[in-house]
Amino acid sequence: MDVRFWPPLKLLACARVGRGILYTFDWDTLARSSGDYIQQIEDKISTFLLSAVETFTQLQSESTNSTDQNNQMSLSKIKKLLLGMTMILRSEIVNWFCCHRFTLSWSRNFIVRNTLSWYSYGIINRFETARGLIQNERLNIMLRFTFAYKYYFEEDVQRIWTNMSERDRHSVRIIGKYSISIRYWLNALEHRSALDWTDISLNIKEEEFFVGNCFGIRYYFTKLLSRDIRYKCILSCLEHDCLHAFDLYCCLSELNADELNQMFTRLPQDILCKVFQSFLHWPFQIIFLEVINRFQTHITEDIYFALIRELIDKVSEPWQDYAYEDILKYLWNVLSPKYSPGVVRYLKKVNGIVRICAN
Repeated sequence: MDVRFWPPLKLLACARVGRGILYTFDWDTLARSSGDYIQQIEDKISTFLLSAVETFTQLQSESTNSTDQNNQMSLSKIKKLLLGMTMILRSEIVNWFCCHRFTLSWSRNFIVRNTLSWYSYGIINRFETARGLIQNERLNIMLRFTFAYKYYFEEDVQRIWTNMSERDRHSVRIIGKYSISIRYWLNALEHRSALDWTDISLNIKEEEFFVGNCFGIRYYFTKLLSRDIRYKCILSCLEHDCLHAFDLYCCLSELNADELNQMFTRLPQDILCKVFQSFLHWPFQIIFLEVINRFQTHITEDIYFALIRELIDKVSEPWQDYAYEDILKYLWNVLSPKYSPGVVRYLKKVNGIVRICAN
């Protein structure tokens, strides 16, 4: 894919401040499903704001090459932006825990700052986080082994296996009776060899392999030997909603234009819609319109309708991590003439769209 993600300085600054705010909370507070913590976050932002506002306004001025006060971010806009940024980072942490349910046994002692590694643009670096946990010899060895094989740290899997008790190895062998991916690992471990990706690529039939190994997809995606198996990999993970937007972007970026167009043509409409919707997830909103314009021929009326509805929902949220109104206005004002009058008439009945796009 020839659309590249290059985060601007303002995004990096927001992510850094948002992470600093989050790190003032303990895990129990962040994990609450109630909205009690939101007011606490707003109070923290107000405290941070006085020291951060000068940086934000300077970055805004530099990005527009103007000193016009109309181009400066107001305090209220900065506060709203930071709230959205902090909330999305909190969602990233909660999502990490939901995906790593096998960590729940030690989550009571979880210290956010000491455990999670982050990319500068506000996404958890899952591979580096896993690496840190694997190397932490104070953790249960089965937990470390699980992180190692799920993220495809092959050398660590071999090393931990040699240090495991026979009882723990027996437990892994039992799991292997029900897990195709563990069977491939056991074959490599018993023979002290690397994983055979030629054999894996030729013999994978079940979607279970890809769904069960979605964490390590960035490691093995390019090792899959054919277009068909790479297609099955993406399709399976999207069907089961187990693929992080960042991992999807990384995989698509490995495909040339011909294979990507072929994949988009083959994917069912509802699955292809998920691909486009993934670029409405933080932090890929900044390239969403570029992706839409690049692959516009693949955007059917149903996909266009779904994207409009999702954007309306995002605009209606009490906090926002991006200027979704700008995206919505573009999709409506520029692209709506390309679709049938019936779809456009129906969308006009959707609450708020005409008002939003007319401003």
